[in-house]
Amino acid sequence: MKPDLISALTAVAALGVNVIFLVFVIKQLRLLQSQITNTSETFALEQIRIKRQSTLEHLATTMSHRQDVAKEVPPDTDPVAVRDFCKDADSNSPNGRLLRNYLNYYENLASGINCDVFDIDVVARTSGTIIVRVFDAYKEFIYRIRKATGHSLAYSELEELAEKLRPRLKRLFEADTRRADAFHGGAVAINSTSAPRSRIQ
Repeated sequence: MKPDLISALTAVAALGVNVIFLVFVIKQLRLLQSQITNTSETFALEQIRIKRQSTLEHLATTMSHRQDVAKEVPPDTDPVAVRDFCKDADSNSPNGRLLRNYLNYYENLASGINCDVFDIDVVARTSGTIIVRVFDAYKEFIYRIRKATGHSLAYSELEELAEKLRPRLKRLFEADTRRADAFHGGAVAINSTSAPRSRIQ
């Protein structure tokens, strides 16, 4: 065999080996990238799970305190009682101090949610309606306190959270309605197909 031919074959073989090695390296890099992506996604999901768990734990831990302070003010579902209670309330009156103590709990919770310490979706599902209702019930008192004290940001975290929760609660309500309609629709379909068989039997 001629030396030139041997050299050419050797070069081709070497090129083939290099191509195979390059393909192997590319596959390994893609595998590594996939593993890194999966690890990042797993880490992100774990962080979300931890935040949701800590949110539930905080709500459970502070439940008794929330109930205690709620006993000192009218229920947010009674607008007449709320209006009468707030009529003479200011920052230094007994009613005003009770209201501040009550609203401070929700303001602190709202701060944690707005700063992304707590999970807003968990709060929306567990306490969203209550939080929105509390702000709506006592917003006139809040506005009056802001004006009287000059603190324009008083309970602004609570107000911000209430506005964030409104569209989420609407979506949750719509989703629950669709699930309920689907469930009842399925029940009707089952009953309509099973009824003739029961009569035959």
